This record gives sequence, structure tokens and C-alpha cells, in this order.
Amino acid sequence: MSQTVELPAKRQNRRHPLEWKRTVVEQTFEPGASVARVARDNNVNANQVFGWRKLYQDGSLSAVCRRARGAGI
Repeated sequence: MSQTVELPAKRQNRRHPLEWKRTVVEQTFEPGASVARVARDNNVNANQVFGWRKLYQDGSLSAVCRRARGAGI
């Protein structure tokens, strides 16, 4: 008696615009905001938002945004 196992559909990697990431991160710094709530409201995993927050606080996310704008991306 063999059982079949259904594999989950292959996950799709999404690319979010850098300005949008910055906007999402900035929402998490508003008084009373929760990272989990902001992530859920924007259909993003909270761990991803925490990663973006780290980049933002290091200045890396905004630097990437400036480079992308300058390159016309």
C-alpha cells in the first residue's frame, strides 16, 4: 500500500520596489505600530520586514534606493 505525498507548489520569489520597502519599514516606526501588523497589512512575512528594518537602520536600504533612482531603475 503506497501513499502519495503532494509537494507544495514552488514558491515564487517576489521583487518589491525599493521605495515600497522603505515605506513599509517607515510604517513600523510609527507610534503604536507592530511589525507583524504592518507586514500582514502589506502581505509580507514579518521576518522579511525585520530584515528590511535592519537594512534601513544601517542606511543600506536608503542607499540602495538612491542608487536605483540614479540608475533609472
